[in-house]
Amino acid sequence: MNFMQNNQQPVEAYRLFFPLGLIGGCLSTALWIFALFVQKGWMQSGSVLNGYPAAIHSEQIVSLFFLPIITGFLFTGLPRFTGTPLPSLQFLSAFFAAAVLIFPLSYLHNRLPLRALCMAFTLALTAFSIIRIRTANWQPRHLWLVIVGLALGSTGYLFMLISDMTNQTGYFRAGRLMLYYGMMPGLIFGIGSRLIVPLVAEDNTRMLWKQKAESIPSTKMQILSALFLSSFLLDTVKELIPGSLHGLPIPAVLRFIFFAFWLISYFHIMEFKKFGGPLRTGILVSCWFFLAGSLLTAAFPAAAPHFGHVYFVGGISLLVILVMVRVTLSHSGQELLPERKSIALWIILICFIGAALTRATAHLMPTIFYTHLAYASFLYITALCLWFGRFGRFFL
Repeated sequence: MNFMQNNQQPVEAYRLFFPLGLIGGCLSTALWIFALFVQKGWMQSGSVLNGYPAAIHSEQIVSLFFLPIITGFLFTGLPRFTGTPLPSLQFLSAFFAAAVLIFPLSYLHNRLPLRALCMAFTLALTAFSIIRIRTANWQPRHLWLVIVGLALGSTGYLFMLISDMTNQTGYFRAGRLMLYYGMMPGLIFGIGSRLIVPLVAEDNTRMLWKQKAESIPSTKMQILSALFLSSFLLDTVKELIPGSLHGLPIPAVLRFIFFAFWLISYFHIMEFKKFGGPLRTGILVSCWFFLAGSLLTAAFPAAAPHFGHVYFVGGISLLVILVMVRVTLSHSGQELLPERKSIALWIILICFIGAALTRATAHLMPTIFYTHLAYASFLYITALCLWFGRFGRFFL
């Protein structure tokens, strides 16, 4: 029996993986609230909250929040993009069980089991994507970035495993960059270039936008992919051979050029009049935060761990959460009116902007640093809970 093919009643993967990702986002971000309690002496520290839990938080936000949600997008959207059947319930159940297992592993002091499982998970997603894209009668070239992103994610986890086994921290740093700035944008651009058309384009431009994304010349796609991948090759050289790039942020600059070109060309972020209403406005804001965060990390490498939250919170997280609205409403047979008039979406947008700016500037106020981390965490969790309160019933 082919478990990748559904021969029974279709199962919508987003109903399983979106709620799991929302829970993961709350848990991974709540660390900073408890870190404040420890810092104030209001609770005892433990193995997870011993000191500054940035390393655990940064891995959890990828493995507990982003990975389940992007899995829901892939298993829901990729079969439709490629004209292939939806995955079977047994296939989805295996991935769901693995995604749930990642949760307890993410709290272990020994990071090797978590990273090994995450690498296996991303490799399995890569295999699924390759098979579905190759099987399709028509292969839109923007989907290449799905495979590129997953390949970077798998390599990133492999590098982190090598670091665990050899104690060479350069592999860890290079692998982490592949996860944050490689896997996540690759998947968002690969899937989002198709989804942005029904989300934003009006009837008179919808076909033009769709054709532009699906008919990218092969040579152009190869050049863009090479530019993107070369940034991580340079990152690896920089991390393994200290001083090799003389401290110049060349990899970050290359990525910014790629991000800017893609968002302007295929997400149409310069066409401001197209982005009206809370959902479309939020998408536009998230794309510009994405670029602003990328530029800030390139311009101020020493502050990249802080300014990177403009990119991740105001950019990636907000964009993912907003696109989840359309997927949830359309696939559950609901009207799309909330996209244009929902007060909840405006509040969610404000919360994400506030969380991004509060976290990105927290290091500028060292005396209340942990307090600002907790404020940002509270806003982030509030946005996720409000999202679930408004749209969660459509998972049923």
